[in-house]
Amino acid sequence: MDDSTELTPLEKYLVSLSSPHTKRAYTRALKDFAEYLAVRQIPLTEIKPGDINHYRDELIAKMSPATVNQRLSALRQNLDDLVRSGVLTSNPAKSISGVRESNSTETPEITPLELCHLFSVIDLRTQRGRRDRLMFDIMLETYCRVGALLQIKAGDIVTIKNQVFVKLREKNQKLLLRPISKALSLRLSCYVLENEITDKTLNIFRSLKRQSANLSDRTLSQSDLHRIVRGYVKRSQINLRISPHSFRVSGITQFLRKGGRIQEAQKGAGHVSVRTTERYDRRLVY
Repeated sequence: MDDSTELTPLEKYLVSLSSPHTKRAYTRALKDFAEYLAVRQIPLTEIKPGDINHYRDELIAKMSPATVNQRLSALRQNLDDLVRSGVLTSNPAKSISGVRESNSTETPEITPLELCHLFSVIDLRTQRGRRDRLMFDIMLETYCRVGALLQIKAGDIVTIKNQVFVKLREKNQKLLLRPISKALSLRLSCYVLENEITDKTLNIFRSLKRQSANLSDRTLSQSDLHRIVRGYVKRSQINLRISPHSFRVSGITQFLRKGGRIQEAQKGAGHVSVRTTERYDRRLVY
């Protein structure tokens, strides 16, 4: 660099760092954020807390909590330096907290990449595969409990003002009406027709008859569903701790990642307290 060339605010900040290790790590972090801004054509002076929050979500999807926190720390300190030098009037990253590392006892979220791997081993040409994929997608969209999923009856699929809903029997037989997408409602209707489930009082998710592709009269149990999920998890070679409950965790977390309000997630999940819903959010902060 020519001595006569004026240093950019970023270069001035990096020069001020004394530790070589910190300088290398922070250089990577800040260059990555600079690329994020450039792609979205966000000027440095127009960064908002929402931009930082979205950037953090992108980091969470591809990095460990420790690395995400290091990146955010670099960003906060650099933006603080820009405030002191008069480039910015306030630090947009000040209110954005670091991410909490998951407790080993928590039900893990199924990441989007893990979902791709899991879905790739489901054979949709078979009755079993179509049933299983449908169950997984209902749990993701409605984030219902396993017990509620297995109690869905043919008569629980209702249409109100062009919107399809599924009735869910949650804890203490509390009835929830959850909207589902048009694509999922179509697949659900096709499943009911394909299996000739005409009795609207029958549970739709049942075991298959031996040596047959037809449904039996036996409703799947929770242990059946655990066995089904465990089989797909092993075949797709993803996190072995993933369980049916992970679909509920993932549904709530994805809803919040897309900007959904925690109170809406609470209502959809049937939680009495919002604090319960917060425990399902794998983006929870310190």
